[in-house]
Amino acid sequence: MVRWPAAAEAAAYARKHQDLALGLHFDLGEWIYREGTWLPAYEVAPADDVKAVMEEAARQLAAFRQLAGRDPTHLDSHQHVHLREPIRSVLIDLAGELAVPLRHNDPRIRYSGNFYGYAPFPSRHSAYRRICG
Repeated sequence: MVRWPAAAEAAAYARKHQDLALGLHFDLGEWIYREGTWLPAYEVAPADDVKAVMEEAARQLAAFRQLAGRDPTHLDSHQHVHLREPIRSVLIDLAGELAVPLRHNDPRIRYSGNFYGYAPFPSRHSAYRRICG
């Protein structure tokens, strides 16, 4: 997620470990489920605006390249928003241009939901407790 402060530190680590697969996790927003509905916590680009999604995807790819010094080895998105149109088509096209797999669209990428590194579920995941305290 190139928009966040830890991106520079993660990219520095990846530059030192060139054999590490390094994907671009597109961040177009975040939604929180409350009282039976999904509410936006923030929105980077409107999910239904193809032009805005394309522009933001290009901006995040450029930031990735600047930070990592290379292209990503695979693509996916925060909260799996790329499973819905029009984001899906935009990222499928971008993955094709880069000749890299897009998660949930390419069998070379296996999804594992065994670990989530965010605060709402720390008691459920021992790996989270070991890494994040």
